[in-house]
Amino acid sequence: MEKRATDAPSIRPSANTGCSSQWVLNDHLERRSFIVGDRYTIVDMSAWGWLDRAARVMKGKDEPLERWPNLARFMDMMNARPAVDRAHAIMNGHAFKTVMDQDARQAMYPTSFSPVSKGTIS
Repeated sequence: MEKRATDAPSIRPSANTGCSSQWVLNDHLERRSFIVGDRYTIVDMSAWGWLDRAARVMKGKDEPLERWPNLARFMDMMNARPAVDRAHAIMNGHAFKTVMDQDARQAMYPTSFSPVSKGTIS
């Protein structure tokens, strides 16, 4: 029988479904509370921002992180922080723009647009 790369024990089953980064972070957090070092940093804040939206990406899942117990534990710890309640209140009270018009494209991809002149130089 021919061996394939996905048969290797080091490759997780989800590596082919776009979830390999979750496995890497899940494994990294196995014996850690925080992603970098032994205290809360901007890296943890950033990861929370992405992982908090897992339910939007993995539609139909009540517990989108159930396959990654260390990520779920990390999120439980992060969600217990008072700043998370404040962030959710801001997020839930803000009317986000939903139309992808020229202004939105320029805000999302600023390097694709030439600089706007602020006035003329005499």
